[in-house]
Amino acid sequence: MTRLSIPDLEDRSGVDKQPGETVAEYLRRVGQRTDLPPEDVEAVIRYTDHQQFSPDPSSMDATDAPIGEFLRAAEELGESDQPTGRDADPRADPSEQQERSISQEMSGPPPDTTLGNETDDETSYVYPVLLALGIVVIVAGALVVGGGQIPGTDVGLTSTDNAVDETETNEPTQANETGTDEPSEDNETGTDEPTQANETEADAVDSAAEAEGQLEVTDMAVDSSLEPDEEFIELTNTGDTALDMSDWTVRDREGGAVDARGLDPVTFPDGFILEAGESVRIITAPGQDTEDTVHWGYDTRNWHEDGDVIIVLDGDGEEVLRHQYGSPP
Repeated sequence: MTRLSIPDLEDRSGVDKQPGETVAEYLRRVGQRTDLPPEDVEAVIRYTDHQQFSPDPSSMDATDAPIGEFLRAAEELGESDQPTGRDADPRADPSEQQERSISQEMSGPPPDTTLGNETDDETSYVYPVLLALGIVVIVAGALVVGGGQIPGTDVGLTSTDNAVDETETNEPTQANETGTDEPSEDNETGTDEPTQANETEADAVDSAAEAEGQLEVTDMAVDSSLEPDEEFIELTNTGDTALDMSDWTVRDREGGAVDARGLDPVTFPDGFILEAGESVRIITAPGQDTEDTVHWGYDTRNWHEDGDVIIVLDGDGEEVLRHQYGSPP
């Protein structure tokens, strides 16, 4: 049974099969460059398809297709054109090329390059892709089993945020550290010495009984010439423990601005912690509260210049501080 070999046809015709080009497309392109009738070229294509895909390739005789004419036409095409086949060499003697072509024809085409046993170029990339996917799956599985690192190797997932969070190191980081021997600047858990940023509300006292004697008035500006945004009183935590002043209130004397004008007392926001040795200013005018400033929220002066009483109550309404200055009316 006559079989066509793509390398043999390339050598004969001087026309190379292009990557991604099907066998039928290649044969049709070669046939268009010869003087064979199109119906003969299509007969050759049907014959080669039968060779490649039929369960019984021998059931179709070579006489059913002009294979010989097609090969002779391809060879004439190769002799008339500049050789471009995979074995073509412009420096080689034409007789040497003919001998090489005859030798290939006598020895038969390689098993993997005949039309009956050829894998199309379109599928030739499938095996490397499947191999790469398999490697990715294996590496990913090893990382999952190894907790982010391939067991027995130094290969693993690394963090690019070491400056923010580091756990199992001997030196502290600036932002956050757990399990180290030395405290960091901002936040530390699991160390022997607490830091300021790690002081929690659970450690702060929040009742009048616990805060007795810890809160004092340390500064004020209540002159009648001041604007509301200049008027303030200052409270300082003089104790050794933080004060949780959530929902604590500050007001003036009984019968003063709160009672006489129906003003709301100053209320500290939820979660407000006054650390030991720290101060907070209560400014009369509206404004944005900060960690050391709370605004009463009124555009009028509320503290009496000649004398008044500063009263601080805890969240349950118990009196924490009563401070009188001057001679209240």
